[in-house]
Amino acid sequence: MRYFALLFLFLCIITVTQAQKDSICQIVIKKNYGSAFIQLPLKRKNYNFPPVFNSIQVVDCRQDTSRLGLATRGLPKGQILFHTTAADEISTFLSLNFTDPKGDRSLLVAIKDLWLYDDVDSTIEESFKKTIYTRPQGNLVFRCEAYLQVGEGYLPLTYLDTVLASTLHKSLGMGEAKLPDLLAIFMNKVASVDVDAISKRRRVISYNAIDSFSRTRYNYPMDTAITLKKGVYANVDEFLNNQPSIAEYEIVKNPNAEMELRIRDENGTFYYTHKMWGFCDGRYCYVMMDGTLFPILPVQHTFYVLGSKAYKAKKVHIPLFIAFPGAYLYGFDTASETIIKKLTLFRLDVRSGEIIQ
Repeated sequence: MRYFALLFLFLCIITVTQAQKDSICQIVIKKNYGSAFIQLPLKRKNYNFPPVFNSIQVVDCRQDTSRLGLATRGLPKGQILFHTTAADEISTFLSLNFTDPKGDRSLLVAIKDLWLYDDVDSTIEESFKKTIYTRPQGNLVFRCEAYLQVGEGYLPLTYLDTVLASTLHKSLGMGEAKLPDLLAIFMNKVASVDVDAISKRRRVISYNAIDSFSRTRYNYPMDTAITLKKGVYANVDEFLNNQPSIAEYEIVKNPNAEMELRIRDENGTFYYTHKMWGFCDGRYCYVMMDGTLFPILPVQHTFYVLGSKAYKAKKVHIPLFIAFPGAYLYGFDTASETIIKKLTLFRLDVRSGEIIQ
Protein backbone atom coordinates (compact mmCIF):
# COMPACT_ATOMS: atom_id res chain seq x y z
CA MET A 1 0.00 0.00 0.00
CA ARG A 2 2.87 2.40 0.79
CA TYR A 3 4.22 1.88 -2.72
CA PHE A 4 0.91 2.84 -4.31
CA ALA A 5 0.48 5.87 -2.01
CA LEU A 6 3.99 7.07 -2.82
CA LEU A 7 3.41 6.58 -6.52
CA PHE A 8 0.18 8.57 -6.33
CA LEU A 9 1.97 11.37 -4.46
CA PHE A 10 4.72 11.41 -7.05
CA LEU A 11 2.23 11.73 -9.90
CA CYS A 12 0.34 14.52 -8.14
CA ILE A 13 3.49 16.52 -7.50
CA ILE A 14 5.06 16.01 -10.90
CA THR A 15 1.85 17.09 -12.64
CA VAL A 16 2.23 20.64 -11.30
CA THR A 17 4.41 21.69 -14.21
CA GLN A 18 6.46 19.71 -16.70
CA ALA A 19 8.95 22.59 -17.05
CA GLN A 20 10.00 22.14 -13.42
CA LYS A 21 10.19 18.34 -13.43
CA ASP A 22 13.88 18.35 -12.51
CA SER A 23 13.41 20.41 -9.34
CA ILE A 24 10.21 18.55 -8.50
CA CYS A 25 12.02 15.21 -8.71
CA GLN A 26 14.70 16.61 -6.44
CA ILE A 27 12.00 17.43 -3.88
CA VAL A 28 10.55 13.92 -4.13
CA ILE A 29 14.00 12.38 -3.60
CA LYS A 30 14.79 14.62 -0.62
CA LYS A 31 11.44 14.03 1.11
CA ASN A 32 11.51 10.28 0.71
CA TYR A 33 15.20 9.56 0.98
CA GLY A 34 16.84 12.19 3.18
CA SER A 35 20.37 13.61 3.05
CA ALA A 36 23.80 12.82 4.48
CA PHE A 37 26.73 15.25 4.24
CA ILE A 38 30.49 14.89 3.91
CA GLN A 39 33.24 17.50 4.08
CA LEU A 40 36.80 17.50 2.79
CA PRO A 41 39.56 18.52 5.26
CA LEU A 42 39.70 22.29 5.76
CA LYS A 43 43.30 22.31 7.01
CA ARG A 44 46.31 22.17 4.74
CA LYS A 45 48.20 18.87 4.75
CA ASN A 46 51.87 18.35 3.99
CA TYR A 47 51.64 16.70 0.56
CA ASN A 48 55.11 17.99 -0.47
CA PHE A 49 53.68 19.21 -3.76
CA PRO A 50 56.06 21.28 -5.95
CA PRO A 51 55.22 25.00 -6.49
CA VAL A 52 53.85 24.54 -10.01
CA PHE A 53 50.36 26.05 -10.04
CA ASN A 54 49.24 29.41 -8.76
CA SER A 55 45.58 28.67 -9.48
CA ILE A 56 43.36 25.61 -9.92
CA GLN A 57 39.88 25.85 -11.43
CA VAL A 58 37.42 22.96 -11.08
CA VAL A 59 34.42 22.27 -13.32
CA ASP A 60 31.83 19.59 -12.62
CA CYS A 61 31.07 17.68 -15.83
CA ARG A 62 29.14 14.85 -14.22
CA GLN A 63 25.70 13.76 -15.43
CA ASP A 64 24.20 14.80 -12.09
CA THR A 65 26.05 17.56 -10.27
CA SER A 66 23.55 17.74 -7.41
CA ARG A 67 24.69 14.73 -5.35
CA LEU A 68 27.70 12.50 -4.69
CA GLY A 69 26.07 9.14 -4.13
CA LEU A 70 23.68 7.06 -2.06
CA ALA A 71 24.22 5.84 1.49
CA THR A 72 22.13 2.72 2.05
CA ARG A 73 24.09 1.13 4.91
CA GLY A 74 24.66 2.48 8.39
CA LEU A 75 23.56 5.88 9.70
CA PRO A 76 22.79 8.39 8.45
CA LYS A 77 21.19 7.05 5.29
CA GLY A 78 20.27 9.15 2.30
CA GLN A 79 21.65 10.96 -0.71
CA ILE A 80 25.26 11.98 -0.12
CA LEU A 81 25.99 15.68 -0.53
CA PHE A 82 28.65 18.32 0.02
CA HIS A 83 27.52 21.36 1.99
CA THR A 84 28.35 23.40 -1.12
CA THR A 85 28.74 22.29 -4.76
CA ALA A 86 31.25 19.60 -5.68
CA ALA A 87 33.15 22.07 -7.85
CA ASP A 88 33.49 24.57 -5.00
CA GLU A 89 34.38 21.95 -2.37
CA ILE A 90 37.04 20.23 -4.47
CA SER A 91 38.39 23.55 -5.77
CA THR A 92 38.85 24.74 -2.18
CA PHE A 93 40.64 21.54 -1.20
CA LEU A 94 42.96 21.56 -4.24
CA SER A 95 43.75 25.27 -3.92
CA LEU A 96 44.52 24.87 -0.22
CA ASN A 97 46.93 21.98 -0.72
CA PHE A 98 48.32 22.21 -4.28
CA THR A 99 48.72 25.87 -5.21
CA ASP A 100 51.61 28.18 -4.38
CA PRO A 101 52.16 31.90 -5.06
CA LYS A 102 55.52 30.90 -6.60
CA GLY A 103 53.77 28.83 -9.25
CA ASP A 104 53.44 30.19 -12.80
CA ARG A 105 50.81 27.87 -14.28
CA SER A 106 47.02 27.53 -14.13
CA LEU A 107 45.25 24.18 -14.04
CA LEU A 108 41.74 23.19 -15.04
CA VAL A 109 40.35 20.05 -13.38
CA ALA A 110 37.25 18.44 -14.89
CA ILE A 111 35.27 16.08 -12.66
CA LYS A 112 33.89 13.42 -14.99
CA ASP A 113 32.69 10.90 -12.40
CA LEU A 114 32.39 10.90 -8.62
CA TRP A 115 29.98 8.50 -6.99
CA LEU A 116 29.75 6.88 -3.55
CA TYR A 117 27.60 3.86 -2.85
CA ASP A 118 27.23 0.86 -0.57
CA ASP A 119 27.61 -2.53 -2.19
CA VAL A 120 25.97 -5.77 -1.20
CA ASP A 121 27.63 -7.56 1.70
CA SER A 122 31.06 -8.80 0.70
CA THR A 123 32.28 -12.21 1.79
CA ILE A 124 35.29 -12.13 4.12
CA GLU A 125 37.32 -15.18 5.10
CA GLU A 126 39.52 -15.13 8.18
CA SER A 127 41.99 -17.93 7.54
CA PHE A 128 43.34 -17.94 11.07
CA LYS A 129 39.84 -18.49 12.44
CA LYS A 130 38.60 -20.58 9.52
CA THR A 131 35.39 -18.55 9.50
CA ILE A 132 33.49 -16.86 6.69
CA TYR A 133 31.25 -13.86 7.27
CA THR A 134 29.90 -10.88 5.38
CA ARG A 135 30.54 -7.19 5.86
CA PRO A 136 29.05 -4.15 4.07
CA GLN A 137 31.34 -2.70 1.43
CA GLY A 138 31.71 0.98 0.55
CA ASN A 139 32.65 2.05 -2.95
CA LEU A 140 34.07 5.17 -4.56
CA VAL A 141 33.95 5.74 -8.33
CA PHE A 142 36.34 8.47 -9.43
CA ARG A 143 37.44 10.08 -12.69
CA CYS A 144 39.14 13.47 -13.04
CA GLU A 145 40.93 15.03 -15.99
CA ALA A 146 43.61 17.73 -15.88
CA TYR A 147 44.18 20.50 -18.46
CA LEU A 148 46.95 23.08 -18.45
CA GLN A 149 45.78 26.54 -19.43
CA VAL A 150 47.69 27.79 -22.44
CA GLY A 151 46.58 31.24 -23.53
CA GLU A 152 42.85 31.03 -24.24
CA GLY A 153 42.93 27.24 -24.61
CA TYR A 154 43.72 24.10 -22.62
CA LEU A 155 46.32 21.37 -23.09
CA PRO A 156 45.18 17.88 -21.96
CA LEU A 157 47.69 16.59 -19.43
CA THR A 158 46.45 13.40 -17.76
CA TYR A 159 43.56 11.74 -15.94
CA LEU A 160 42.83 9.34 -13.12
CA ASP A 161 40.04 6.80 -13.54
CA THR A 162 39.55 4.26 -10.77
CA VAL A 163 37.13 2.49 -8.43
CA LEU A 164 37.94 1.92 -4.77
CA ALA A 165 36.19 -0.63 -2.57
CA SER A 166 36.65 -1.15 1.13
CA THR A 167 35.14 -3.35 3.82
CA LEU A 168 36.41 -0.92 6.46
CA HIS A 169 34.34 2.04 5.27
CA LYS A 170 30.76 2.54 4.18
CA SER A 171 30.02 5.03 1.43
CA LEU A 172 30.10 8.06 3.73
CA GLY A 173 33.43 6.98 5.16
CA MET A 174 34.83 6.44 1.68
CA GLY A 175 34.00 10.03 0.83
CA GLU A 176 35.68 11.54 3.85
CA ALA A 177 38.61 9.12 4.23
CA LYS A 178 39.47 8.09 0.67
CA LEU A 179 38.44 10.98 -1.58
CA PRO A 180 41.17 13.34 -0.27
CA ASP A 181 43.76 10.61 -0.86
CA LEU A 182 42.54 10.06 -4.42
CA LEU A 183 42.70 13.78 -5.15
CA ALA A 184 46.28 13.83 -3.84
CA ILE A 185 47.22 10.86 -6.04
CA PHE A 186 45.64 12.61 -8.99
CA MET A 187 47.60 15.82 -8.38
CA ASN A 188 50.87 13.91 -7.98
CA LYS A 189 50.18 12.32 -11.35
CA VAL A 190 49.60 15.79 -12.80
CA ALA A 191 52.90 17.05 -11.36
CA SER A 192 54.81 14.16 -12.94
CA VAL A 193 53.68 14.99 -16.48
CA ASP A 194 56.39 16.18 -18.89
CA VAL A 195 54.59 19.25 -20.23
CA ASP A 196 57.15 19.92 -22.98
CA ALA A 197 56.80 16.38 -24.34
CA ILE A 198 53.00 16.46 -24.09
CA SER A 199 52.75 19.79 -25.91
CA LYS A 200 54.58 18.34 -28.92
CA ARG A 201 52.05 15.55 -29.53
CA ARG A 202 48.79 17.04 -28.25
CA ARG A 203 46.97 20.10 -29.47
CA VAL A 204 45.48 22.86 -27.36
CA ILE A 205 41.68 22.70 -27.28
CA SER A 206 38.97 25.15 -26.24
CA TYR A 207 36.84 24.99 -23.12
CA ASN A 208 33.80 24.47 -25.38
CA ALA A 209 35.46 21.36 -26.81
CA ILE A 210 35.95 19.94 -23.30
CA ASP A 211 32.33 20.66 -22.44
CA SER A 212 31.05 19.27 -25.75
CA PHE A 213 32.98 16.03 -25.34
CA SER A 214 31.49 15.60 -21.84
CA ARG A 215 27.98 16.00 -23.23
CA THR A 216 28.38 13.17 -25.74
CA ARG A 217 27.81 10.72 -22.87
CA TYR A 218 24.15 11.67 -22.73
CA ASN A 219 23.48 12.51 -26.35
CA TYR A 220 20.25 10.53 -26.75
CA PRO A 221 16.64 11.65 -27.39
CA MET A 222 15.20 10.91 -23.94
CA ASP A 223 17.65 13.33 -22.34
CA THR A 224 15.87 16.29 -23.92
CA ALA A 225 12.48 14.74 -24.77
CA ILE A 226 9.46 16.97 -24.12
CA THR A 227 6.82 14.73 -25.69
CA LEU A 228 6.98 11.16 -24.39
CA LYS A 229 5.79 8.42 -26.72
CA LYS A 230 3.29 6.02 -25.22
CA GLY A 231 4.03 2.28 -25.22
CA VAL A 232 6.10 -0.56 -23.79
CA TYR A 233 9.91 -0.60 -23.83
CA ALA A 234 11.42 -3.99 -24.60
CA ASN A 235 14.91 -2.77 -23.64
CA VAL A 236 16.78 0.29 -22.39
CA ASP A 237 17.66 1.47 -25.92
CA GLU A 238 13.98 1.94 -26.69
CA PHE A 239 13.65 4.07 -23.57
CA LEU A 240 16.73 6.19 -24.33
CA ASN A 241 15.52 6.76 -27.88
CA ASN A 242 11.93 7.51 -26.78
CA GLN A 243 10.77 4.74 -29.13
CA PRO A 244 8.64 2.06 -27.39
CA SER A 245 8.13 -0.93 -29.68
CA ILE A 246 4.86 -2.28 -28.25
CA ALA A 247 1.87 0.04 -28.61
CA GLU A 248 -0.91 -2.08 -27.08
CA TYR A 249 -0.76 -2.84 -23.38
CA GLU A 250 -2.84 -2.88 -20.21
CA ILE A 251 -2.01 -1.82 -16.67
CA VAL A 252 -3.87 -3.57 -13.84
CA LYS A 253 -3.48 -3.52 -10.07
CA ASN A 254 -2.57 -6.70 -8.23
CA PRO A 255 -3.82 -7.48 -4.67
CA ASN A 256 -0.93 -5.43 -3.24
CA ALA A 257 -2.10 -2.34 -5.19
CA GLU A 258 0.93 -2.55 -7.48
CA MET A 259 0.84 -2.03 -11.23
CA GLU A 260 1.15 -5.08 -13.44
CA LEU A 261 1.97 -4.84 -17.12
CA ARG A 262 0.05 -6.91 -19.67
CA ILE A 263 0.68 -7.18 -23.41
CA ARG A 264 -1.00 -9.15 -26.19
CA ASP A 265 0.06 -12.64 -27.24
CA GLU A 266 -0.19 -14.10 -30.74
CA ASN A 267 -3.89 -14.77 -30.17
CA GLY A 268 -4.63 -11.18 -29.21
CA THR A 269 -5.12 -12.01 -25.51
CA PHE A 270 -3.54 -9.78 -22.88
CA TYR A 271 -1.21 -11.60 -20.50
CA TYR A 272 0.98 -10.54 -17.57
CA THR A 273 4.68 -10.12 -18.34
CA HIS A 274 7.68 -9.37 -16.17
CA LYS A 275 10.19 -9.54 -19.02
CA MET A 276 9.68 -6.07 -20.52
CA TRP A 277 12.07 -3.27 -19.54
CA GLY A 278 9.33 -0.73 -18.76
CA PHE A 279 6.60 1.41 -20.25
CA CYS A 280 5.37 4.98 -20.74
CA ASP A 281 1.77 6.18 -20.45
CA GLY A 282 2.50 9.33 -22.44
CA ARG A 283 3.23 11.47 -19.37
CA TYR A 284 5.45 9.35 -17.08
CA CYS A 285 7.96 6.59 -17.58
CA TYR A 286 8.30 3.44 -15.47
CA VAL A 287 10.89 0.70 -15.21
CA MET A 288 10.28 -2.91 -14.20
CA MET A 289 12.15 -4.34 -11.23
CA ASP A 290 11.42 -7.98 -10.40
CA GLY A 291 8.03 -7.76 -12.10
CA THR A 292 6.94 -4.54 -10.35
CA LEU A 293 6.77 -1.15 -12.06
CA PHE A 294 8.37 1.89 -10.43
CA PRO A 295 8.49 5.55 -11.58
CA ILE A 296 11.58 6.98 -13.23
CA LEU A 297 12.73 10.36 -11.88
CA PRO A 298 14.78 12.44 -14.35
CA VAL A 299 17.33 14.72 -12.69
CA GLN A 300 19.67 16.76 -14.92
CA HIS A 301 21.17 14.09 -17.24
CA THR A 302 20.54 11.15 -14.91
CA PHE A 303 17.54 8.90 -14.33
CA TYR A 304 16.73 7.71 -10.82
CA VAL A 305 14.21 5.10 -9.73
CA LEU A 306 12.37 5.13 -6.43
CA GLY A 307 11.95 1.38 -6.27
CA SER A 308 12.62 -1.78 -4.34
CA LYS A 309 14.60 -4.97 -4.54
CA ALA A 310 13.94 -5.89 -0.90
CA TYR A 311 10.88 -7.92 -0.01
CA LYS A 312 9.43 -8.85 3.34
CA ALA A 313 6.43 -11.02 4.11
CA LYS A 314 4.20 -9.62 6.81
CA LYS A 315 1.72 -12.03 8.39
CA VAL A 316 -1.56 -10.71 9.72
CA HIS A 317 -2.76 -12.49 12.87
CA ILE A 318 -6.33 -12.66 14.16
CA PRO A 319 -7.52 -13.73 17.62
CA LEU A 320 -8.58 -17.39 17.87
CA PHE A 321 -11.00 -18.70 20.50
CA ILE A 322 -11.68 -22.42 20.95
CA ALA A 323 -14.42 -23.17 23.50
CA PHE A 324 -14.20 -26.14 25.91
CA PRO A 325 -16.66 -27.18 28.63
CA GLY A 326 -16.09 -24.66 31.40
CA ALA A 327 -13.12 -23.03 29.67
CA TYR A 328 -11.71 -21.78 26.38
CA LEU A 329 -8.38 -21.73 24.56
CA TYR A 330 -7.14 -18.35 23.37
CA GLY A 331 -4.49 -17.79 20.67
CA PHE A 332 -3.81 -16.37 17.23
CA ASP A 333 -4.25 -17.66 13.73
CA THR A 334 -2.62 -16.41 10.53
CA ALA A 335 -5.27 -14.95 8.28
CA SER A 336 -3.20 -13.57 5.40
CA GLU A 337 0.31 -12.69 4.31
CA THR A 338 1.23 -9.39 2.68
CA ILE A 339 4.43 -8.72 0.75
CA ILE A 340 5.99 -5.42 1.83
CA LYS A 341 8.50 -3.64 -0.41
CA LYS A 342 11.12 -1.37 1.12
CA LEU A 343 11.49 1.61 -1.19
CA THR A 344 14.88 3.18 -1.78
CA LEU A 345 16.65 5.20 -4.45
CA PHE A 346 18.44 3.61 -7.40
CA ARG A 347 20.15 4.89 -10.54
CA LEU A 348 19.63 3.80 -14.12
CA ASP A 349 22.84 2.71 -15.85
CA VAL A 350 22.09 3.93 -19.38
CA ARG A 351 24.78 1.71 -20.87
CA SER A 352 23.53 -1.60 -19.50
CA GLY A 353 19.92 -0.74 -18.69
CA GLU A 354 20.38 -2.09 -15.16
CA ILE A 355 19.03 -0.43 -12.04
CA ILE A 356 21.97 0.11 -9.71
CA GLN A 357 22.88 2.09 -6.61
